[in-house]
Amino acid sequence: MLQPQQPVPESCAKLNSSTGVVVKWCFKVAIGFYTLCFKRQFEIIAEFDPEKRIWSALDKAKQFGMNSMMINNDFVMNFDDKGLSAIRKRADDLSLSIILASYGVYPYTTTDFSATLNLDLWESFIKRAVSLECIGVTAGCGWHNRGAQAYRNAHLLRSVEDARKLVAQHTAILKQAEKICRKYKMHFSIENHTEWTADELVQIMKNVNSEYIGVTLDSGNFLYMAEDPIEATKKLAPYARATHLKDTRIECHNGRFFLRCVPFGHGHVPLPEIVDILKKTKPEYWGTAPFTIEMIPAQYDELGYLEDEFWNSFEHPESHSLMKMLKLMRDKQETGWEPRGRWDLFTSTMLQYVESFLPIFNKEITRIEDEDFGDCLKYAREILKLQ
Repeated sequence: MLQPQQPVPESCAKLNSSTGVVVKWCFKVAIGFYTLCFKRQFEIIAEFDPEKRIWSALDKAKQFGMNSMMINNDFVMNFDDKGLSAIRKRADDLSLSIILASYGVYPYTTTDFSATLNLDLWESFIKRAVSLECIGVTAGCGWHNRGAQAYRNAHLLRSVEDARKLVAQHTAILKQAEKICRKYKMHFSIENHTEWTADELVQIMKNVNSEYIGVTLDSGNFLYMAEDPIEATKKLAPYARATHLKDTRIECHNGRFFLRCVPFGHGHVPLPEIVDILKKTKPEYWGTAPFTIEMIPAQYDELGYLEDEFWNSFEHPESHSLMKMLKLMRDKQETGWEPRGRWDLFTSTMLQYVESFLPIFNKEITRIEDEDFGDCLKYAREILKLQ
């Protein structure tokens, strides 16, 4: 259930006025979802009517009683001003704040470090966020350049020098992005994906040094980089402006390591401690800003912990926390949770076949994604005390 609407406290007014958005309502601690939580459902819709996804996402917000929603840019990129206004009106009816994810707009990392920011495209994206009265925008920026399956990736960072070039490249890109964000008073936060360590992302934040640039702290991604989630959160918490609350679990099969996204409480991520660190670091901000759930049932990636290539771009691999991560995996391997179905083997290219000939799979996909998200939401409300 949504909390009753309340008078806007001073802290909330500061948060929202800095984006240039008129404050209409506020919640004591907001909780939201990222549309990737229902990735397969939206992929099926996109096969037939891509523009319908945003309305389905708003229905999901109502279904689960959400205060906030993070959506990908492609959900709204083809709407004109009238369409964006209709989306905003529906969100207002639900007392729903929106964060817009710029995946596909902010440049992805390549090993020749040639990626640049298309300023016209970026400004168009920011203007779209303003039209939607977004409280912020966010992005990741890579194709598993490190961690996960990076050691098999053409875009793998192969040396410490590559990692330093990455920091320099995105410092320059973010300084360009910052000028447009400042112009429209829109905050942009970049995710700790699988491109850089917490220390490197902190360095980028210090290099850019702007109130309009921050971090989207993804609690589940630290294990991709074999980082201690608690220590990494402490480093990034001062810069965090958005979250992907995610639980992930390291698994070992036939001598190979994998990282699986699981419902809250079934993985290796200490979510209560992470939320507590964020609240204590910036109590006024996280008293009003939304915590965003990201639960992707089909996310299951191979890790390169035992491959030499995995460590080549780390500054001090010999002092890394890998042993702690492996001990964590051993101690918490069995949690009583198992994947709910084999539908995750379906790729997006098969979804039209599923839609046309096997509608039972659509119902199963909806059931699995909704149940996994529902488990996360229950944990967030009962254990993390988010509403």
